[in-house]
Amino acid sequence: IVGLSPEINKAISELVTGAGIDTSKVLAANGISYVFLARPLDENLIRTIDGVGGFSRASATDDGITWKVSEALPHALFITSNGEREIIPSGEISASGVFNSSGQLILSEKFDSKWKLRVEQETISANRTESGTTVFQVPTPGDFYLYHDSTLRRAWLSIQLIAFFSLIVLILPARRRRSDIRLEELS
Repeated sequence: IVGLSPEINKAISELVTGAGIDTSKVLAANGISYVFLARPLDENLIRTIDGVGGFSRASATDDGITWKVSEALPHALFITSNGEREIIPSGEISASGVFNSSGQLILSEKFDSKWKLRVEQETISANRTESGTTVFQVPTPGDFYLYHDSTLRRAWLSIQLIAFFSLIVLILPARRRRSDIRLEELS
């Protein structure tokens, strides 16, 4: 799955048209921390972004203007059943650690059902939020391992490689050794 989620596309369209009051919330829920507008600048768009809540100007240079999105979520955020927020250190495709209570694990990226969460050897499936991100409902505390299962992708790539090399072998000309060729054929 590539590209932006429909929610982000809609939020960007609403930001540009000035109709998006909740634009910063959608962008923040998807882990987008900054919005950059490159030169040449449209003054009306600058006023629109300045006027919409949830954005604060971070810098203005010769290259363009940058706004910070308030309350942008980290890549992995755990919200306990008490409402406490804990940032989970994570890489692009995995994270591990210990949950001290039940709660929700939110990934600030486009929903993908291939994300898996194991808590104490129990696999928890991913759910989609209203903003199009991935969330896991964690019923019990314990050791966890979050990972992206790309088994199907690896299998597809393997099949493509096998087909490619088979095609190369079939295309290459068959050669006989000189000793296998009869004298009549050589002359």
